[in-house]
Amino acid sequence: MFRVFLPLFAVLFPLSLSLTAARADQAAGDAAWAAGDYAAARDEYSRLFQRDGNWAVAGRLAEIYLKGLAGEPDEQKGAFYLERAAMLGDRDAQQGIGEMYTQGRGVNRDYRAAARWYYEAALQGVTEAQKELALLYMSGRMIESTSGFGVMWADIARRNGVKGGDYLVTLAKHGTPPENIEAGLQLADDWFDFIKNGREDEESFTYHAPVEGPLNDSRFAPYMMYRPIPTALLPRYQLGCVSIDELSSRDIPPTIYAAAAACAQQGNYEQAANLRLLAEAYSIFDAQRVADKTAVAGIDVLQMDMMAALSPEVVREFTDYSKKIGWGSDEHRAFCSSLTLIGPPGYTPRYLVLFGLQAIRDPEADGLVANFDANATWQTIVTHYCRDLARATEQ
Repeated sequence: MFRVFLPLFAVLFPLSLSLTAARADQAAGDAAWAAGDYAAARDEYSRLFQRDGNWAVAGRLAEIYLKGLAGEPDEQKGAFYLERAAMLGDRDAQQGIGEMYTQGRGVNRDYRAAARWYYEAALQGVTEAQKELALLYMSGRMIESTSGFGVMWADIARRNGVKGGDYLVTLAKHGTPPENIEAGLQLADDWFDFIKNGREDEESFTYHAPVEGPLNDSRFAPYMMYRPIPTALLPRYQLGCVSIDELSSRDIPPTIYAAAAACAQQGNYEQAANLRLLAEAYSIFDAQRVADKTAVAGIDVLQMDMMAALSPEVVREFTDYSKKIGWGSDEHRAFCSSLTLIGPPGYTPRYLVLFGLQAIRDPEADGLVANFDANATWQTIVTHYCRDLARATEQ
């Protein structure tokens, strides 16, 4: 079932901004950058990013706007490009956008978004990010300041050589119950084992605390690990694992993908596959009706985020299940029946509009294509998922 998405996406968006798309030639922009002509570099890089989907230039665009290299500084645009560079794995960009979310510079202040990016930078060994995570937990802005997670991150930062590490640990311990201090230090030990082992035991580290005591509490689990996904693409609410027939046309793809991940984590791969396909179908519909094509890459981000929430073992089992059921099978026909019953999206795709560059320029604009033919677009999607694929299976 996973194979459904990419062929249709390629047909509908031959110039899509896919994160995996081939990078356009950026020699002209690089030459202007090297010559110190930052205005020309900005124009060339902007063209590559917006027209060709070359995200590799996002870091330099962020620097141009944040430092005001080609005019007055623009923190909104700078934050937009910095977050895209962070999504490509640039650890300095991950640290930088975390700071901007913490301070509310260029973006709305969002401590949990900051923590998501600090965590990703911390994974790459950025000690300042580890220190910032400690400070966030110690501040009580995440969960109770005495939970022990502040001690955990402070000790990690100290052992990695952050300046003032000893004082940071002392500060984190202040007012924290002894049992939480012990649990936090144990988590720090487990973190280093986790890094040393090449993150192979990520499932055990991510989804439950590896020690008994105050931190071994499921209500803390969502705050321990963060995946790097922009706020606009976060689910509106958590449904848990539900069947496709429990959803409505008002549910947006971020919410549906989260439900699919919940089902996969429970081993309910049939429901997970159905939900993933529905999320893909709705995402494709939304990408067609959003005018700003820089927003289209948000679809890739949602798909990757869903799979990043799963352990390697679950990913393998989910993929194996999807290959076994086959197109035109009873499961596939049941999905098509549900897809037809639910019908086309009944919401405005603000989640995708706000992911794009145009939302920085005019956040109040609806961002939709004028005179969009919703009926024809939906019929094309349903035909591709159900009729054409069923025929392909029979051949």
